[in-house]
Amino acid sequence: MRFIAAAILFAMSGTAQQPPDPGDSASYRIEGTVVDDETGQAIEKARVEVSAPGEGWRRTTAGETVSGDGGHFSIPLNNRGPFWIRTSLQGYMPEGFDRFSECSPCTVTVRLRALANFSGRVVSADTKEPLLRVTVEALRTTYSPNLLTFVPSAATRTGQDGKFALALPPGQYFFRFTPADVAGSLLGIDPKDGSVPEYVRQFWPGGDDYRSASPFTVAGGTDFRMPDVWMEALPRFQISGTVAANMCTGGDAYTIAIDTRRGTAFAPFRTTLVHCGAEYVFADLAPGRYQISLLPKDGGEALRREEVVVTDSNLQRNFGN
Repeated sequence: MRFIAAAILFAMSGTAQQPPDPGDSASYRIEGTVVDDETGQAIEKARVEVSAPGEGWRRTTAGETVSGDGGHFSIPLNNRGPFWIRTSLQGYMPEGFDRFSECSPCTVTVRLRALANFSGRVVSADTKEPLLRVTVEALRTTYSPNLLTFVPSAATRTGQDGKFALALPPGQYFFRFTPADVAGSLLGIDPKDGSVPEYVRQFWPGGDDYRSASPFTVAGGTDFRMPDVWMEALPRFQISGTVAANMCTGGDAYTIAIDTRRGTAFAPFRTTLVHCGAEYVFADLAPGRYQISLLPKDGGEALRREEVVVTDSNLQRNFGN
């Protein structure tokens, strides 16, 4: 069982009563009921824990029990306090501890807010195949002058079947779907043609731009199965060119290398061997920044090097004197 803390509302009972006998430890106790915050219905089998100050910042358990019929509980204590109280029950949201100083006795109402179950599946828009390891985030928003900020409230990743599930407190959320950094890890099979698509991050409801997204209201204690999220593949382009015949004598060959931008540096991506006067092609390239290098066939220092940016079209890059 996952322990989750509860919001505590309590009222000191018997304010006019006589102080209990210090020798009668049964006079000190915390008692009350656990109820659903929205419906007011009693909740049974909720774990209730009371902790007391320990050494330093530590706390020690002063007592614990499970709510019974009508959500009622009662925990005897050895002294007046101070104490901290929390409840734990699967399917209800975390709230943190509430602290109070004396119990002689204390009457407490524990109000738990039910979580919502939010689930769905992420698939490729083209093939409808499930996509693996897509990060799914439930986002809340904060506003400041001229600035909208998304704050993650919960997150998970899709599994082998492209499915995901989140347990959420009730409220309004934006949902963001971010593909894995390594494109090949998104597919459950190895593509036969060596082509691995990359996908565009999506918002739901909305699209690939947060400005078109809309907040979605999640009600506590509900199960919501959203429709399949379709992730669009990034458009693909190519870089091609030739090594001019005047670069070498007939039959000579060069290595053409293409590297991709990774942060502030370039990382090796692909290489090909091309003869003088012949054409090279690097196909199936996602938009981004690349570096093209002309190298001796057997390796060594680059003879030519050029940085190119692929945006929305094919590029032609020739090597020659």
